[in-house]
Amino acid sequence: MNYSTILFDLDGTLLDTLSDIAGAVNDAIGRYGRPPQSLEHIKRSLGNGATQLLAGSLPGGAEHPAFAQVLQGFRQYYAEHCMLDTAPYPGIVSMLQALKTQKIATGILSNKPDGATQLLYRHFFSALIPVAYGERAGIPRKPAPDGVLQLMAQLHANPARTLYVGDSEVDFQTARSAGLDCALVSWGFRARAQLECLRPDYLIDDPAQILQLIAPS
Repeated sequence: MNYSTILFDLDGTLLDTLSDIAGAVNDAIGRYGRPPQSLEHIKRSLGNGATQLLAGSLPGGAEHPAFAQVLQGFRQYYAEHCMLDTAPYPGIVSMLQALKTQKIATGILSNKPDGATQLLYRHFFSALIPVAYGERAGIPRKPAPDGVLQLMAQLHANPARTLYVGDSEVDFQTARSAGLDCALVSWGFRARAQLECLRPDYLIDDPAQILQLIAPS
């Protein structure tokens, strides 16, 4: 298949954000006496948005009496510290540059709060990708298809020639719920063996492989 539109997840797909997210989680829960969570615990919890991420780090989850304050603290700390260690994975920028040169339509859809999504998008990718959305009020988060469908409408994308690229089961479910082909990348927040079990259309080990899937210019 030669794709003319490629939509990307952000965390674990384009950007390695794990260290900065972990710092924000541990700052937020540490203020309420909780011990720090390991990087592996946090990595396993990523993909479903900030609410579920924090719920997995507190006793009682979202029913914890201070949950709202912890969530707000996380969001505030992360907004102020989201670019300490975050960077694109190797090969991502050159791949995106090639997509732009080939006039492939691109967009980003993340379950990260939209404010943080926009900060990172503007810093790293605004010259390469025309549009990015994070979690917003009134739009169901992934794996609901709403955000993907909105992106596709904005990009005038043909569903039959659109590929969704992510790194987790949430991204796989998102692609399927939107009726799109799916590529999962092995450098992100899930082990390759986990991704293989999902049977995506493509399992990508190097960003350059994505260029083999695009329509010729």
